[in-house]
Amino acid sequence: GISLRAQLSSSLVPLVSLDFLPHPTMYGKPSSVMMPGRRRKMNLLAICLAVVVPWLSFISVAVALGFGLRFSMPPLAYLVFFGAMGYGVSLLAGALAASKHTEAVRSYKEPSWTAYLGLMVIVGALCGYSFAGYCYSTHMGPFYSTSNLNVYSGINPAQKTGRAVMDVGRAYFTSDSALDLDKAVGFKNQDLYCVVPITVPGSQQKNYDFWAVGTNCCRGLIPQFRCGEYANVNAKAGLRIVRDEDRPFYRLAVQQSEAANNITAQHPIFLTWVQDPVNELHHLRDAGMRAVTVASFAFFLFNGACAMLAATLYSKVQML
Repeated sequence: GISLRAQLSSSLVPLVSLDFLPHPTMYGKPSSVMMPGRRRKMNLLAICLAVVVPWLSFISVAVALGFGLRFSMPPLAYLVFFGAMGYGVSLLAGALAASKHTEAVRSYKEPSWTAYLGLMVIVGALCGYSFAGYCYSTHMGPFYSTSNLNVYSGINPAQKTGRAVMDVGRAYFTSDSALDLDKAVGFKNQDLYCVVPITVPGSQQKNYDFWAVGTNCCRGLIPQFRCGEYANVNAKAGLRIVRDEDRPFYRLAVQQSEAANNITAQHPIFLTWVQDPVNELHHLRDAGMRAVTVASFAFFLFNGACAMLAATLYSKVQML
Protein backbone atom coordinates (compact mmCIF):
# COMPACT_ATOMS: atom_id res chain seq x y z
CA GLY A 1 0.00 0.00 0.00
CA ILE A 2 0.98 3.65 -0.32
CA SER A 3 1.94 5.37 2.89
CA LEU A 4 0.19 8.50 4.14
CA ARG A 5 3.46 10.48 3.79
CA ALA A 6 3.76 9.57 0.10
CA GLN A 7 0.16 10.57 -0.61
CA LEU A 8 0.62 13.98 1.05
CA SER A 9 3.86 14.57 -0.84
CA SER A 10 2.33 13.79 -4.21
CA SER A 11 -0.67 16.04 -3.54
CA LEU A 12 1.48 19.06 -2.55
CA VAL A 13 3.53 19.22 -5.75
CA PRO A 14 0.88 20.73 -8.06
CA LEU A 15 -0.17 23.18 -5.34
CA VAL A 16 3.35 24.58 -5.11
CA SER A 17 3.76 24.77 -8.87
CA LEU A 18 0.49 26.66 -9.33
CA ASP A 19 0.33 28.94 -6.30
CA PHE A 20 3.90 30.04 -5.69
CA LEU A 21 5.84 29.81 -8.95
CA PRO A 22 5.65 32.73 -11.39
CA HIS A 23 3.89 32.38 -14.69
CA PRO A 24 6.08 30.35 -17.09
CA THR A 25 6.00 33.14 -19.66
CA MET A 26 7.20 35.86 -17.30
CA TYR A 27 10.76 35.43 -18.48
CA GLY A 28 12.20 35.27 -21.96
CA LYS A 29 9.84 37.51 -23.96
CA PRO A 30 9.44 41.28 -23.61
CA SER A 31 5.64 41.11 -23.62
CA SER A 32 5.62 38.72 -20.68
CA VAL A 33 6.66 41.44 -18.25
CA MET A 34 2.97 42.23 -17.88
CA MET A 35 1.90 38.62 -17.25
CA PRO A 36 1.64 38.04 -13.46
CA GLY A 37 1.81 34.69 -11.79
CA ARG A 38 -0.82 33.09 -9.58
CA ARG A 39 -2.81 34.92 -6.97
CA ARG A 40 -0.10 34.86 -4.31
CA LYS A 41 2.50 36.13 -6.75
CA MET A 42 1.05 39.43 -8.01
CA ASN A 43 3.41 41.30 -10.33
CA LEU A 44 3.80 44.75 -8.75
CA LEU A 45 5.91 45.95 -11.67
CA ALA A 46 3.03 45.17 -14.01
CA ILE A 47 0.58 47.16 -11.90
CA CYS A 48 2.95 50.14 -11.65
CA LEU A 49 3.47 50.14 -15.41
CA ALA A 50 -0.29 49.94 -15.94
CA VAL A 51 -0.69 53.07 -13.78
CA VAL A 52 2.20 55.17 -15.08
CA VAL A 53 2.56 54.38 -18.80
CA PRO A 54 -1.00 55.32 -19.91
CA TRP A 55 -0.74 58.46 -17.81
CA LEU A 56 2.47 59.40 -19.63
CA SER A 57 0.69 58.70 -22.91
CA PHE A 58 -2.05 61.16 -21.93
CA ILE A 59 0.37 63.86 -20.81
CA SER A 60 2.65 63.62 -23.84
CA VAL A 61 -0.23 63.89 -26.31
CA ALA A 62 -2.02 66.62 -24.34
CA VAL A 63 1.10 68.78 -24.10
CA ALA A 64 2.22 68.18 -27.69
CA LEU A 65 -1.16 68.99 -29.25
CA GLY A 66 -2.42 71.50 -26.70
CA PHE A 67 0.57 73.84 -26.38
CA GLY A 68 3.40 75.47 -28.28
CA LEU A 69 4.60 72.46 -30.26
CA ARG A 70 1.30 72.36 -32.16
CA PHE A 71 1.63 76.04 -33.02
CA SER A 72 5.29 76.00 -34.04
CA MET A 73 5.70 72.47 -35.49
CA PRO A 74 2.31 70.80 -36.08
CA PRO A 75 3.70 67.68 -37.86
CA LEU A 76 5.94 66.88 -34.90
CA ALA A 77 3.04 67.39 -32.48
CA TYR A 78 0.86 64.94 -34.40
CA LEU A 79 3.79 62.53 -34.62
CA VAL A 80 3.72 62.31 -30.81
CA PHE A 81 0.04 61.33 -30.96
CA PHE A 82 0.54 58.70 -33.65
CA GLY A 83 3.60 57.39 -31.81
CA ALA A 84 1.58 56.85 -28.64
CA MET A 85 -1.19 55.16 -30.61
CA GLY A 86 1.32 52.97 -32.42
CA TYR A 87 2.92 51.92 -29.14
CA GLY A 88 -0.45 50.89 -27.75
CA VAL A 89 -1.33 48.96 -30.88
CA SER A 90 2.04 47.18 -30.81
CA LEU A 91 1.41 46.05 -27.23
CA LEU A 92 -2.00 44.70 -28.19
CA ALA A 93 -0.55 42.93 -31.23
CA GLY A 94 2.22 41.41 -29.11
CA ALA A 95 -0.27 40.13 -26.55
CA LEU A 96 -2.42 38.64 -29.30
CA ALA A 97 0.58 36.94 -30.91
CA ALA A 98 1.69 35.51 -27.56
CA SER A 99 -1.78 34.13 -26.85
CA LYS A 100 -1.80 32.33 -30.19
CA HIS A 101 1.71 30.90 -30.25
CA THR A 102 2.67 30.26 -26.65
CA GLU A 103 1.47 26.96 -25.24
CA ALA A 104 2.10 28.12 -21.68
CA VAL A 105 -0.21 31.10 -22.14
CA ARG A 106 -2.96 28.90 -23.54
CA SER A 107 -2.64 26.52 -20.61
CA TYR A 108 -3.40 29.40 -18.21
CA LYS A 109 -6.70 30.95 -19.30
CA GLU A 110 -5.83 34.38 -17.87
CA PRO A 111 -6.20 37.92 -19.20
CA SER A 112 -3.00 39.45 -20.55
CA TRP A 113 -1.67 42.47 -18.71
CA THR A 114 0.18 43.38 -21.89
CA ALA A 115 -3.13 43.69 -23.72
CA TYR A 116 -4.53 45.77 -20.88
CA LEU A 117 -1.53 48.10 -20.95
CA GLY A 118 -1.81 48.52 -24.71
CA LEU A 119 -5.51 49.28 -24.45
CA MET A 120 -4.99 51.92 -21.74
CA VAL A 121 -2.11 53.53 -23.66
CA ILE A 122 -4.52 53.97 -26.58
CA VAL A 123 -7.21 55.32 -24.22
CA GLY A 124 -4.67 57.76 -22.75
CA ALA A 125 -3.64 58.97 -26.20
CA LEU A 126 -7.26 59.46 -27.30
CA CYS A 127 -8.17 61.28 -24.09
CA GLY A 128 -5.08 63.47 -24.47
CA TYR A 129 -6.06 64.24 -28.06
CA SER A 130 -9.58 65.20 -27.02
CA PHE A 131 -8.39 67.40 -24.17
CA ALA A 132 -5.73 69.04 -26.35
CA GLY A 133 -8.37 70.04 -28.88
CA TYR A 134 -10.35 71.82 -26.17
CA CYS A 135 -7.31 73.42 -24.52
CA TYR A 136 -5.77 74.65 -27.76
CA SER A 137 -8.95 76.08 -29.26
CA THR A 138 -10.06 77.74 -26.01
CA HIS A 139 -6.84 78.89 -24.35
CA MET A 140 -3.46 78.20 -25.89
CA GLY A 141 -4.30 78.67 -29.58
CA PRO A 142 -5.60 82.23 -29.08
CA PHE A 143 -2.67 82.92 -26.76
CA TYR A 144 0.00 81.90 -29.28
CA SER A 145 -1.79 83.40 -32.29
CA THR A 146 -2.43 86.78 -30.67
CA SER A 147 1.05 86.94 -29.14
CA ASN A 148 2.58 86.58 -32.59
CA LEU A 149 0.55 89.40 -34.12
CA ASN A 150 1.57 93.06 -34.14
CA VAL A 151 0.98 95.73 -31.48
CA TYR A 152 -0.48 99.12 -32.43
CA SER A 153 -0.74 102.13 -30.12
CA GLY A 154 -2.56 105.44 -30.41
CA ILE A 155 -5.22 104.17 -32.81
CA ASN A 156 -7.86 106.78 -33.56
CA PRO A 157 -10.90 104.77 -34.68
CA ALA A 158 -12.38 107.82 -36.41
CA GLN A 159 -9.35 108.16 -38.69
CA LYS A 160 -7.65 104.75 -38.91
CA THR A 161 -9.05 102.00 -41.13
CA GLY A 162 -8.96 98.29 -40.57
CA ARG A 163 -6.94 97.80 -43.74
CA ALA A 164 -4.03 99.70 -42.14
CA VAL A 165 -3.79 97.37 -39.14
CA MET A 166 -4.79 93.97 -40.54
CA ASP A 167 -2.05 92.25 -38.51
CA VAL A 168 -3.03 93.78 -35.18
CA GLY A 169 -3.03 91.52 -32.14
CA ARG A 170 -3.14 94.11 -29.36
CA ALA A 171 -4.72 97.47 -30.11
CA TYR A 172 -4.36 100.55 -27.89
CA PHE A 173 -6.78 103.35 -28.76
CA THR A 174 -6.66 107.07 -28.06
CA SER A 175 -7.93 108.25 -24.70
CA ASP A 176 -11.10 109.76 -26.20
CA SER A 177 -12.18 106.44 -27.75
CA ALA A 178 -15.32 104.73 -26.42
CA LEU A 179 -17.96 102.14 -27.25
CA ASP A 180 -20.97 103.44 -29.18
CA LEU A 181 -23.51 101.39 -27.23
CA ASP A 182 -26.46 102.78 -29.23
CA LYS A 183 -25.25 100.79 -32.24
CA ALA A 184 -24.80 97.46 -30.43
CA VAL A 185 -26.32 94.44 -32.21
CA GLY A 186 -26.39 90.68 -31.65
CA PHE A 187 -26.59 87.89 -34.23
CA LYS A 188 -28.22 84.65 -33.05
CA ASN A 189 -26.83 81.28 -34.12
CA GLN A 190 -27.17 79.02 -31.08
CA ASP A 191 -24.89 81.49 -29.28
CA LEU A 192 -25.55 85.23 -29.45
CA TYR A 193 -22.69 87.03 -31.20
CA CYS A 194 -22.56 90.61 -29.94
CA VAL A 195 -20.82 93.59 -31.59
CA VAL A 196 -20.51 97.31 -30.92
CA PRO A 197 -18.38 99.85 -32.81
CA ILE A 198 -15.42 101.59 -31.19
CA THR A 199 -15.69 105.29 -31.96
CA VAL A 200 -14.65 108.79 -30.91
CA PRO A 201 -17.81 110.47 -29.56
CA GLY A 202 -18.78 113.60 -31.46
CA SER A 203 -16.58 112.86 -34.48
CA GLN A 204 -17.81 112.59 -38.05
CA GLN A 205 -16.81 108.97 -38.57
CA LYS A 206 -17.13 107.67 -42.12
CA ASN A 207 -15.90 104.13 -41.57
CA TYR A 208 -16.49 101.84 -38.61
CA ASP A 209 -13.77 99.20 -38.75
CA PHE A 210 -13.05 98.57 -35.08
CA TRP A 211 -15.57 96.50 -33.15
CA ALA A 212 -15.70 95.22 -29.59
CA VAL A 213 -17.28 91.77 -29.55
CA GLY A 214 -18.33 88.95 -27.28
CA THR A 215 -20.79 86.07 -27.04
CA ASN A 216 -24.03 85.87 -25.08
CA CYS A 217 -23.58 89.31 -23.53
CA CYS A 218 -26.15 91.43 -25.35
CA ARG A 219 -29.86 91.39 -26.20
CA GLY A 220 -30.00 90.82 -29.93
CA LEU A 221 -31.49 93.75 -31.81
CA ILE A 222 -32.03 95.74 -28.61
CA PRO A 223 -29.02 98.08 -28.14
CA GLN A 224 -27.22 96.57 -25.20
CA PHE A 225 -23.64 95.37 -24.79
CA ARG A 226 -22.15 93.80 -21.66
CA CYS A 227 -19.06 92.08 -23.05
CA GLY A 228 -15.50 92.41 -21.87
CA GLU A 229 -14.74 95.43 -19.69
CA TYR A 230 -17.57 97.50 -21.13
CA ALA A 231 -18.16 99.26 -17.78
CA ASN A 232 -14.48 100.08 -17.16
CA VAL A 233 -13.87 103.73 -18.01
CA ASN A 234 -10.13 103.02 -18.16
CA ALA A 235 -10.55 100.35 -20.84
CA LYS A 236 -9.14 101.81 -24.04
CA ALA A 237 -7.63 98.73 -25.67
CA GLY A 238 -8.57 95.52 -27.41
CA LEU A 239 -7.31 91.98 -27.83
CA ARG A 240 -7.79 90.52 -31.32
CA ILE A 241 -10.32 87.72 -31.80
CA VAL A 242 -8.51 84.95 -33.69
CA ARG A 243 -10.97 82.06 -33.54
CA ASP A 244 -11.80 81.36 -37.18
CA GLU A 245 -15.12 79.74 -36.34
CA ASP A 246 -16.43 82.90 -34.64
CA ARG A 247 -15.47 85.57 -37.14
CA PRO A 248 -18.18 84.82 -39.76
CA PHE A 249 -20.92 85.29 -37.17
CA TYR A 250 -19.41 88.51 -35.90
CA ARG A 251 -19.27 89.72 -39.50
CA LEU A 252 -22.98 88.98 -39.91
CA ALA A 253 -23.71 90.92 -36.73
CA VAL A 254 -21.72 93.86 -38.10
CA GLN A 255 -23.75 93.72 -41.30
CA GLN A 256 -26.93 93.94 -39.22
CA SER A 257 -25.57 96.99 -37.44
CA GLU A 258 -24.60 98.55 -40.78
CA ALA A 259 -28.13 98.11 -42.08
CA ALA A 260 -29.80 99.30 -38.88
CA ASN A 261 -27.60 102.38 -38.36
CA ASN A 262 -26.70 103.28 -41.96
CA ILE A 263 -22.97 102.96 -41.37
CA THR A 264 -20.12 101.28 -43.25
CA ALA A 265 -17.54 98.74 -42.08
CA GLN A 266 -15.27 97.81 -44.99
CA HIS A 267 -12.57 95.88 -43.09
CA PRO A 268 -13.90 95.15 -39.58
CA ILE A 269 -11.41 94.18 -36.87
CA PHE A 270 -12.92 92.21 -33.98
CA LEU A 271 -11.54 92.83 -30.49
CA THR A 272 -12.22 91.99 -26.87
CA TRP A 273 -12.59 95.32 -25.07
CA VAL A 274 -10.14 95.40 -22.13
CA GLN A 275 -7.89 97.74 -20.19
CA ASP A 276 -4.74 95.61 -20.37
CA PRO A 277 -4.41 93.18 -23.31
CA VAL A 278 -1.14 91.73 -21.94
CA ASN A 279 -2.89 90.76 -18.73
CA GLU A 280 -5.63 89.06 -20.75
CA LEU A 281 -2.98 87.07 -22.63
CA HIS A 282 -1.52 85.94 -19.33
CA HIS A 283 -4.99 84.85 -18.24
CA LEU A 284 -5.30 82.70 -21.36
CA ARG A 285 -1.91 81.09 -20.75
CA ASP A 286 -2.57 80.48 -17.05
CA ALA A 287 -5.99 79.01 -17.80
CA GLY A 288 -4.38 76.54 -20.21
CA MET A 289 -1.78 75.54 -17.64
CA ARG A 290 -4.44 75.02 -14.97
CA ALA A 291 -6.54 72.98 -17.37
CA VAL A 292 -3.73 70.56 -18.26
CA THR A 293 -2.77 70.18 -14.59
CA VAL A 294 -6.32 69.33 -13.55
CA ALA A 295 -6.84 67.02 -16.53
CA SER A 296 -3.57 65.16 -15.87
CA PHE A 297 -4.47 64.63 -12.23
CA ALA A 298 -7.98 63.48 -13.16
CA PHE A 299 -6.68 60.99 -15.73
CA PHE A 300 -4.12 59.69 -13.25
CA LEU A 301 -6.91 58.94 -10.76
CA PHE A 302 -9.08 57.38 -13.45
CA ASN A 303 -6.28 55.23 -14.80
CA GLY A 304 -5.18 54.18 -11.32
CA ALA A 305 -8.72 53.12 -10.46
CA CYS A 306 -8.92 51.11 -13.69
CA ALA A 307 -5.59 49.42 -12.91
CA MET A 308 -6.72 48.48 -9.40
CA LEU A 309 -10.03 47.17 -10.74
CA ALA A 310 -8.23 45.14 -13.39
CA ALA A 311 -5.85 43.69 -10.78
CA THR A 312 -8.80 42.71 -8.57
CA LEU A 313 -10.64 41.04 -11.42
CA TYR A 314 -7.41 39.38 -12.52
CA SER A 315 -6.85 37.83 -9.12
CA LYS A 316 -10.41 36.50 -9.10
CA VAL A 317 -9.98 34.93 -12.52
CA GLN A 318 -6.87 33.16 -11.26
CA MET A 319 -8.90 31.42 -8.57
CA LEU A 320 -11.18 29.77 -11.15
